[in-house]
Amino acid sequence: MPLSSDSLVGLLDECAKRLDEIESAMADARRTLDEARELARDTLLDNGRSGRMRQVLNEHRGELIASVLAALNADTTPATAFPTRLAYNAVDREFRLGRRKLDLTDSEALVLELLWVEAPAPVSRERLLAHLYRDAERPADRIVDVFLSNLRRKLKLVSGGRTFIQSHRGRGWALVVEECDTMAPEFPDSRRRPG
Repeated sequence: MPLSSDSLVGLLDECAKRLDEIESAMADARRTLDEARELARDTLLDNGRSGRMRQVLNEHRGELIASVLAALNADTTPATAFPTRLAYNAVDREFRLGRRKLDLTDSEALVLELLWVEAPAPVSRERLLAHLYRDAERPADRIVDVFLSNLRRKLKLVSGGRTFIQSHRGRGWALVVEECDTMAPEFPDSRRRPG
């Protein structure tokens, strides 16, 4: 059956969009590579002392690992072929964005689970701390900011920059319910949409 001109135009538009996404990812990778090369050159000019390079690598270790993992997990399926909303499987306690499973630490998963259950209502810092550290000695309050920052970064990385967690000044943080899936095929138990 021959393609109609409308479906051909749609297909070509989708191909152009995908190429733009790839081009953007390649430009980001090139910038990162150039920065790493410049840093390596500076280290060599510094009589082989690699203290500064170690410091930078240690400061950005999580981001580097997340970037590499995202690149390795990237699939070539067009973005429109699968849902790109956040979905949660309570049985396996895992989150997915489209077909991609989010690689979260236990603490990040606990924070995202609580945000999911309470959405669209904001969750306070105190509530998050109580959920994370029930009977244990609690660390500094700012640890919540670290977990939320990591979650936002990982979600943006996998989604192409979309925002899933909103700050509500003086009240806490909440999931953006429009970015959450009501029911994904891979998640039979994710029928409950946040909110």
